[in-house]
Amino acid sequence: MYIDLVGCSNGGYMTMEMLLHYPHYFAAAFPICEAYHDEYITDDQIDMIKHIPMWFTYAKTDRVIDHTICTIPTIKRLVNAGVSNVHVSVFDDVYNTTGLYKNEDGPPYTYNGHCFWSYWDDNECNDGDLNAWEWLGQQGN
Repeated sequence: MYIDLVGCSNGGYMTMEMLLHYPHYFAAAFPICEAYHDEYITDDQIDMIKHIPMWFTYAKTDRVIDHTICTIPTIKRLVNAGVSNVHVSVFDDVYNTTGLYKNEDGPPYTYNGHCFWSYWDDNECNDGDLNAWEWLGQQGN
């Protein structure tokens, strides 16, 4: 069975919730603006999900989800547990990259930092030379 699990914000929370409860059911996970507080993830759960390919994304300007208590410590724990296929895309802020929308003074329109999924939707999440959509297509094969 090949099922990818992707969700943003509350969906990112549910992505983690599903992984923690069904760790052998998914081929890969892509939590966006993930809101699951790391303090509620046990070491045993980290060990159960470290085999799942994961790609985390967030913006530093997200004021809805605190990535310092959700995403960052979970990634660190996964790396310390020996995860072999984890990637992260971190953006300083969220702005319109299409050129269609601009602020009144000319630069690209800047969105709330929590509107991060636009980068995923526009295929702009990368980890070095690796692209998230290409990576996702390679999982479970």
